[in-house]
Parts: sequence; C-alpha cells; structure tokens
Amino acid sequence: MAQLKSQVVGHQKLFHQWTQLLQREQLTGSFLFVGASGIGKRKAAWAMIQQALCTQKKGEEACGECGSCRRVAAHQHESVWFVEPEGSQIKVEQAHGILHFLQLKSMGSKRFVLVDEAHLMNTPTANSLLKTLEEPSEGTTLILLAPSLTSILPTIRSRLRVFHFQPVPLDEIRQARTVPEWALEASLGRFDLLDSLSTPEVRQFRTQWAEFFVQFLSSPQTLTEDKWRESLKNKEDLKQALDLWLKMVRDALFLQQGEQKSLLTLDVNPQLKKMAEWPSVLLQKIGQDLITLQKELSFNKDAVLSMETLYIQLQSSGEWTA
Repeated sequence: MAQLKSQVVGHQKLFHQWTQLLQREQLTGSFLFVGASGIGKRKAAWAMIQQALCTQKKGEEACGECGSCRRVAAHQHESVWFVEPEGSQIKVEQAHGILHFLQLKSMGSKRFVLVDEAHLMNTPTANSLLKTLEEPSEGTTLILLAPSLTSILPTIRSRLRVFHFQPVPLDEIRQARTVPEWALEASLGRFDLLDSLSTPEVRQFRTQWAEFFVQFLSSPQTLTEDKWRESLKNKEDLKQALDLWLKMVRDALFLQQGEQKSLLTLDVNPQLKKMAEWPSVLLQKIGQDLITLQKELSFNKDAVLSMETLYIQLQSSGEWTA
C-alpha cells in the first residue's frame, strides 16, 4: 500500500488543517512549511499532495491504491513539479522550469509545486517567482519547505501561508520506532538525527571522539598523536565532534545536579561520568570555549591550532584539576 500519511509520524494538527482547506476547496495559494530539518516536513508535504490528488478517497484519507496515489508515492505524478537545490542553491533556471510547468494546459485541474530547501533560492530565482507566489492560477498550490521563517526572503515570506512544524514528541516516535533510548533523546525529535545515531558507524564515531575529548582535556600530549592530528584536519568530522562535546558538557552539568532525565549522550556514559567529576566552573568554561571554537572553524581557522589554544586557555583559567 502506498498511503504516504501512514509513513509520517506526528504533525496531526497540520494534517487536520490541510484537510479542512481541501474540503473547503481553499488550497489554491502558496504555503511555507517551516521547521527544523529532519522532522518530517517533506514526507508530510508529499502525503498532503497525495491526499489532494487521490481519486478514490476513503473518507478524508488518500486510498494509497489508485493510480494517482501510486504515482505521487513514486514522485512521478504528472500534476506535481518537485524542485530541490542543485549544489548549494536553487537556480533561476529551475524557477523557469516551474513557470513552464504551470503554463501547461494538460495537467488536470489541480497542480502542485513542491520546493525543498526553499531558503537556498538565490535572489534572481526568488524574484522570478514573486508574481506566481502572490497570485497562483486557480487550482495551483505551491509549497515551499524551509528550516525557519527568517531563512526566507521577506518579499517571499509575506506571500505565503505558514504551517509551523514542531519536533515530533518523543512518545510518538517511541511508539513508531524501536531505537535505543539514548538515541531517541539525542534526536530532539529529528528523524535524520535518529536514523544516523542508530547506525554502528555513528556510534563508533561518537565513542572515539568522546574518548579523545577526555584524553585531550586530561593531557596536552594527546594532540601530538598522529591519528588525532590527522582526524582534526577533517573539519566536517570536527564540527560533528564539537556538537557531541557541547552535549557532553551539558549532560555533565546535569549529572552534577542529580538530573538523570533528558541526557543526550548516554551512549558515551563512561566518558560522561569522568567529566561530571570536574568542577562545574571548569565545565562552563569548556562549554564557552567550545562555542568560540565552533565560530573559528566557520572562518576556516586551523583546527589543530584552535585545539592547542583551547587547551592553553583552560590551563590558565585557574580551575583546572582534571
């Protein structure tokens, strides 16, 4: 069965809102589906489009069995135009493709345009779509997906009806997925994070970098080891490691306060317990310096040099006892 809504976890209020608009024949217009990446905006959008195009509805739901439902599920429906970034942006040529699709006369009474990561539209692309977004033709629905309202140009944002997608409550994910509890907590309601955290490769990555972090904070000699100096040259790996370390600092502070709930790094519990033995003032200092390090990496500062500077700063803070 190709019923897409059954594959979406959460967001039932937004589905209800969409259903009401569909029943009132008020879907003509432009929408912005906004919310953090990985929480199901795109899956929900495809499910809502399927519901609107289904030819044999079962009550309010798409049947998932008719030819129209199956073509939507396969992303091959003739009345749907899907756009995603080419490289780092959505280009003006892709906007021209949207406009050409909407000019075709043989696409049926309902047409949908779905634009993923719409915040990556460059200015020429956005400008070429302004009139269409403001006054789409009868039966045309445009759906733009973006991580936040502020990521969309104000000239575009003002023309859209907004659906706010919230992280899926953990209880709902728990009912739908069988995953380790620590991964569920660490996912923060994001399915992309949950899926990645559940892989052996990611678990190994997190364990290795947690071990390095504690070793590094305990001894400057760690940075002289060739394997770590080479690893630090991979900025993408280090960015992920920094995110893990900040969560470990947070959790260590929680443990010091006797707070066991909502810990995000239970998979690296031995290293976390070691950090919880350090003074809270030191942990706070480490957290602040890690945030600074994140900013430095965004400006392409040498990662090994940044880590060496971090160690020196911590040693001179007057709180070091690790």
